[in-house]
Amino acid sequence: ALDAVTGSLGNASSITDAINSVVNNASATITSKSGALADSAAIAVAGALNQTLTALGAQADTFMAACEQEKDSLLAQMNKTKADAAARMAILEANATAVVND
Repeated sequence: ALDAVTGSLGNASSITDAINSVVNNASATITSKSGALADSAAIAVAGALNQTLTALGAQADTFMAACEQEKDSLLAQMNKTKADAAARMAILEANATAVVND
């Protein structure tokens, strides 16, 4: 589950970079052209940006699902310890260490 979270973060970062690239390229294209060409470029950019944002939304959904799964796993482990505070702290520490080291 941690690999899924890490992978989702990497994908979200890549998608953010792609959005920035699309916007920068679109701005340069629209600035250098005029009239119908600018209109066509704006339509193309809007379509590309829409696709990118849709992909980013899907990645955010994947990331959230991975986080929920990890949370549920952690809570299940903690519930097994009942009222043993030391055991609960050990589980939290182990999970925090795993996240930092992964």
